[in-house]
Amino acid sequence: MGRIGITEPVVISSFPVVDGVFPSSIADCDAWVLTCSRFDASGATEWVTQLREFTSRIVDSGRRVCGICFGHQLIALALGGTLRRRTRWVVGVQRLVVSPNKWIPLAEMRLPGLHQDEIATLPVNALTIASTADVKAAAYSVPPNVLCLQYHVEFTPAYFRALVTSRSHLLGDVSPHDVVCEDTDDAMVADHLVAFLIDAKRQPCSDISQKSEETRPKRRK
Repeated sequence: MGRIGITEPVVISSFPVVDGVFPSSIADCDAWVLTCSRFDASGATEWVTQLREFTSRIVDSGRRVCGICFGHQLIALALGGTLRRRTRWVVGVQRLVVSPNKWIPLAEMRLPGLHQDEIATLPVNALTIASTADVKAAAYSVPPNVLCLQYHVEFTPAYFRALVTSRSHLLGDVSPHDVVCEDTDDAMVADHLVAFLIDAKRQPCSDISQKSEETRPKRRK
């Protein structure tokens, strides 16, 4: 944490929503992270539907929220965006070109990817902050309190290769032995995501959450 100037302790709570275990309130945490998942962010299962609704409430409260892969997609859906499914999976380390933004001050970043679904249309007021050669919304923000990333900062090389191996029956002609997850920028990007979340304690959400419904952007239905 010293790399990004964080000195205060951070307490992490986890909620296994896939098992139906949800927070009792959006006030349970100062900031939130929606992680990756093997499940479909647009699914109709009860916990996915409930998570989309809970996520919408988090955003409206003004609390900061980050989404990674599944979380990136689910937040977009919760705010009125849409998804599409690729014919071929994205597998392996990808080069993301980063647009100027406040929270990820890089020109580009190399991160591992493993996904078939991706964002087709972003929510109203969302800003694309990184793209790959064929994935436009590789990262986006919805100012002032949402920051999302399609690609991964949490995969070790061994875990990534094991994950690709476990899904080899879905991935077509991709060989796990050809998938390299090294020399990536995951640690640096993770630092910037943590800095965004930690800043929630310095930027109280009360001013945001007091905005009237009339002043909030309308969402696509």
